[in-house]
Amino acid sequence: MAYKYYPIQGVQKGLGPGSQVPIRRDFNEWSESQERRDQIQVVLFILALREFQATPPDSRDSYFQIAGIHGMPYKSWDEHGLTVQETHRKGYCVHANSLFPIWHRPYLSLYEYGECCATSRCPTPSERVSTSNAWRDGVVNNKTANKFIFDRKSITDFDYGKTTEMVYRLLTYPLDFVSFATTARDATMDSSSASKVINDMNIEFIHNNIHYWVGGDGGHMSQIPVATFDPIFWFHHCGLRQTKQDHLIKR
Repeated sequence: MAYKYYPIQGVQKGLGPGSQVPIRRDFNEWSESQERRDQIQVVLFILALREFQATPPDSRDSYFQIAGIHGMPYKSWDEHGLTVQETHRKGYCVHANSLFPIWHRPYLSLYEYGECCATSRCPTPSERVSTSNAWRDGVVNNKTANKFIFDRKSITDFDYGKTTEMVYRLLTYPLDFVSFATTARDATMDSSSASKVINDMNIEFIHNNIHYWVGGDGGHMSQIPVATFDPIFWFHHCGLRQTKQDHLIKR
């Protein structure tokens, strides 16, 4: 009997009229809302995540195995088994490649479907539809994040500017998709293009910095092999998915 692979289809329940995808809320507005309905959704989201994480790790659909697709434990997922040696200690994720932002789209759909199995009442509230200009003006100085970031001796207090300013510049300057998508530089790329300062600004560069800022010195987010085991990874990449979509719309 032929092996039946698992199709990644994303969330199919709870769609709006005409099977429209529900509008995703601005995370800060949604998570801090005083509306009863929103507060219930926040609780449901956390409970769904806990139930998802509690799925036995030997299950293909468990949080452990889905998180493990990205890096460690360097095992095959939904295909015939490969040893750690055969995988060359690499996960499935594509980095330093123009496929970097594209690969994460079905990966996020798989994560959202896992949470949907726990509760179909609350999609991941991370792609923005905001009543403010927070995506451009920036949301900074989160008290909890600062506590952990600035207590680290390896973190300086220099002003590196707002991440959202980099995103704004990234979406304002006309870049082809390869230059937009990755830090990689093709060896065959025209030397003048390869050396342009503007080509140092790309979505993977911004992505990398956020990983390091959030993870700090030794935290999960700053370590690629285990970053997916920190729940904030998924919120981070949902935001990147929206940035990629904004770029495609502008092009």
